[in-house]
Amino acid sequence: MKQEEIIEGNILIAKFDGWILGETEYYCAGVPERHPRWIKDKEELLTSDLLYHSSWDWIMPAYKKFDRLNVVSDFSQYSKYCDEIDIALTTYDIEIVFITLVNGIKWLKEEQNENK
Repeated sequence: MKQEEIIEGNILIAKFDGWILGETEYYCAGVPERHPRWIKDKEELLTSDLLYHSSWDWIMPAYKKFDRLNVVSDFSQYSKYCDEIDIALTTYDIEIVFITLVNGIKWLKEEQNENK
């Protein structure tokens, strides 16, 4: 998987998982500088610190959130994505789980946009 795909997927999952992109102001030699940070529950991270692609501790809570949504607008499609992630989990390959969850969240975003 390419680095840009990892970053894009991490950002997509982070937004789904409740992280908000904000800015933190720092002073360097008396000059204010703004740096983008992901913020959640008083924690601040850089985009490079998002670890959904490489940490089970990160990806499993996001998957659990996706799995418990119980989308009813197109339940059969939602159920298909949940099943695909369940199958991916049996491979013990976090990259497969990551890609499958990213695809599920992309579908969910499209579904939500269609129902607005």
